[in-house]
Amino acid sequence: MSAETARCRVGISTNADLIDGDERRFEEELSLVAASGADVAEIILHSMDLVVNGRLNPRRLARVKSITSSFAMGYSLHLPFVLNLLDSDRREIYTEVFRAGLAFAAKIGASTLVYHASAAPFDVAAIERLWFPRYGTRDRDRLKAALFAEDAEALARLGEEAASYGLSIGVENPNLYSLSGLATYGCEPEALLSQIEQIGRPNVGLTLDIGHLFLSSRCFGFDYLGALRRLAPKALHAHIHDNFGKIDAGEPYIQRLPYGLGDLHLPPGEGLIPIDDALRILLASGYAGTFMLELEFRFWADFKEHVEAFRARIDSLG
Repeated sequence: MSAETARCRVGISTNADLIDGDERRFEEELSLVAASGADVAEIILHSMDLVVNGRLNPRRLARVKSITSSFAMGYSLHLPFVLNLLDSDRREIYTEVFRAGLAFAAKIGASTLVYHASAAPFDVAAIERLWFPRYGTRDRDRLKAALFAEDAEALARLGEEAASYGLSIGVENPNLYSLSGLATYGCEPEALLSQIEQIGRPNVGLTLDIGHLFLSSRCFGFDYLGALRRLAPKALHAHIHDNFGKIDAGEPYIQRLPYGLGDLHLPPGEGLIPIDDALRILLASGYAGTFMLELEFRFWADFKEHVEAFRARIDSLG
């Protein structure tokens, strides 16, 4: 194993929907991750009812911390999937939950906090109700610039708070099939890079989701590996999973899987993503974060096999 690959950490993400506030299920999921030989488990903040009205619940926090401390693993923390700093109506409470997430991440010794890239409603009605009164223009380019600048300022402030805890924030590129009626930078590589640069903090970078990026490349028509090369130097954290690059229509997972549709979170090598090329690009960029296997939790019985196979894959690329 080369010095480059020796530093790589492999993780597995937990499943918030399956835990659904159940402490026993939370502990069981962490046990499965630990048994796989993974170095890191990614916890989803809303899975354990840790935050109530923007504040950490001390009783639940103590019990969750007792569980996490019983495992010899590192942790990362994923903020709630429904948390958006460009939501004009809920910005204040979303910011409070974000800050509660930072505090919780610090208490369990997590290194990285994951946040889905912001998105603002941007249809004609939203522009008239929200953005024209706020910014005094209907020009879409100027409005987007103002919105993204506001988002960058908010993330820079949160990044400063994260740094006080010794934490990094990884802004994740989301899985969206249409940008109609939205102002977001998350799905377009150049816009995402520009936003990270505008934030301007060394501890705020990307959670580079290679599966989401593959679907976006098929949906919006950009070169997948070329985008990876541009984005990889800003990656602090990476979500690794596979799919077939097919757009779904929102069907349940069990209906999509037979047809290879959508964001399937398959083990690496079981879809059409050029995984080896993607990993070579990450390694060549100097990436030193966790390779988080963000697998559908229905594959739990084979987690150990997938972790071992991924480590072998990384070693073969070194």
